[in-house]
Amino acid sequence: MGKTDDTIKEFLTSFYGELPEGERFCLWRAKGSRHVWCETIEQGVKAGVRSEKEDTYFSMGLYPKRISKRTKDNVSCIFGVWLDVDVGDKDNGKSYFPTMEKAIEWVYDSLAGMWTHIVHSGGGLHVYLMFDEPLFLAEDEDRLAAEKAVKAYHRWADAACPYDLDPIIDLSRIMRLPGTMNKRAGERCHLVDTCETETSVSNLLEKLPSVSISESRQVAAIDGEVDLEFLKSSIRMMCEVDATFASTAIL
Repeated sequence: MGKTDDTIKEFLTSFYGELPEGERFCLWRAKGSRHVWCETIEQGVKAGVRSEKEDTYFSMGLYPKRISKRTKDNVSCIFGVWLDVDVGDKDNGKSYFPTMEKAIEWVYDSLAGMWTHIVHSGGGLHVYLMFDEPLFLAEDEDRLAAEKAVKAYHRWADAACPYDLDPIIDLSRIMRLPGTMNKRAGERCHLVDTCETETSVSNLLEKLPSVSISESRQVAAIDGEVDLEFLKSSIRMMCEVDATFASTAIL
């Protein structure tokens, strides 16, 4: 195996572990066949290596084999919660960390004991807190717990952050795959640090402030489609935590 193979295999294995029978994850690529469905880690490694020079992402959750669309309602299992920490001037009205060093320092200082993997995405950091065991979404209460955990983790971190964190809280989210390129930034996505920290969903929800889940149906953007419902949900969440923003927002 080459260096890229090893990087991708190590990360996917640490993230997904051993895939359950009948479940699969997906890689999303900016070019070619967008979604690549993978039933084994080996398939994911091969697909990742083939697109290592392109923008390539992996799914936060698993999907049943019979499912061919990556939507919130189709996710069958998630492995943890996540954050998107942007760095630099994106010219979009938001304020992000001025340097990568300051972003990493903030994660170490403010999220201590609440992260498992820190990934350099090329344009920022992706932070993951892994569950001690996969959360299967067989029942409505499991899906609700998953949605609450992802949203609560983001809100907790956002409250502690001096800059803006993007509210990427839908269960069908995809994130950049370590070992592949961020073409806009001209940098390779890679693992910054990892530790053995894990948590259960119940412990996480007990530790973090409670949140409510919107009844709106959130569907991930697929192949560049705009997800209006998710955007509305994100604005509602910002209204809940920022009174000034709420006074100016129109939904």
